[in-house]
Amino acid sequence: MSAEPARLVVSHLAAVDGGHTVVLDGELDYQTAPDFVAVLDEIPVDDGARVDLDLAAVPFCDSAGIAALVRAYQLVNKGQGKLRVVAMDPRVRRTLELTGLAQLFTQP
Repeated sequence: MSAEPARLVVSHLAAVDGGHTVVLDGELDYQTAPDFVAVLDEIPVDDGARVDLDLAAVPFCDSAGIAALVRAYQLVNKGQGKLRVVAMDPRVRRTLELTGLAQLFTQP
């Protein structure tokens, strides 16, 4: 019996006002973080872009997932933009709280 491979669906929605919403569905871990980062790398974040992350359907996030979230934050801030998490599974919220990163992603 083999373990089922990790699966993460990453959807990118561009808003009319130039904002972006990225919706993740599945575990954000060492196997799936590169998929998330690949989508982020395609989003134009220059000139103050707004990027909203929906993590409501992400039940688990390991250190690689946290690193990918931090990279997303740094990437958007570099372009003078704003990244925020608009929805989050309580388990992922707890992980971010334990690492001291929750406020970074939940500021208005």
